[in-house]
Amino acid sequence: MPRRVPLVLILLVAAGLRLQFITAPLLDAHRWRQVDTAAVARAFYEGPMNPLRPEANWGGAHGAVESEFPLLSFVVAIFYKLFGVNETWGRLVVVAFSVMTVALVYVLARDLLDHAAGLAAAFMVAVSPGAVFYGRAFMPDSLMVCFSVAALLGFHRYLRDDNRGALLAGSLSLALAVLVKLPAVIIAAPLVLMIWKARRWSAGAWVASSPHSAIRTAAAAASRSGRASN
Repeated sequence: MPRRVPLVLILLVAAGLRLQFITAPLLDAHRWRQVDTAAVARAFYEGPMNPLRPEANWGGAHGAVESEFPLLSFVVAIFYKLFGVNETWGRLVVVAFSVMTVALVYVLARDLLDHAAGLAAAFMVAVSPGAVFYGRAFMPDSLMVCFSVAALLGFHRYLRDDNRGALLAGSLSLALAVLVKLPAVIIAAPLVLMIWKARRWSAGAWVASSPHSAIRTAAAAASRSGRASN
């Protein structure tokens, strides 16, 4: 069986789970946030397409909105202009980003471990109930996760191969992840660990990377000290 076939099947499963009831109204969990996101998309459609000044009809038409960077609403508004207003476009855009996340998780896990680990990680994300729900909800969470995984992959490949293109892609993805939803700053922790491991462990700091290594180093030093004193 070609190596790509299992991944394609996993992506099809991921898409199938997320496309269930895709035309349902925005009345499921977190409905208030979904309706807010849809309202901003509708305002883009009806008014100026300026992502730096999102609007909504709260308290009247053309009210300014204090929010994250409204990338999802802006993209959906483009589909509204092309095909007409229908909140299903919001769900479909989110599904696309969610399935893309499954593919990116596969690539990241494959790079870090191997092909089998990549498939296992992708499958877990594909069928995870939480990932499935947020992977079809008209909210920016799936975009945040997609850009976060892309950022980790980009920085990993830059540190591994000194690929400046990967650095640029990772930096852009990191910026978009934080802009579309602020909790994405949490990926600073794995990024810092990744950079520290690549730049310091390679210089010899690997000795302190595990308790066992530290214990062995201390035991060897104590042994040498004892022989010297004798």
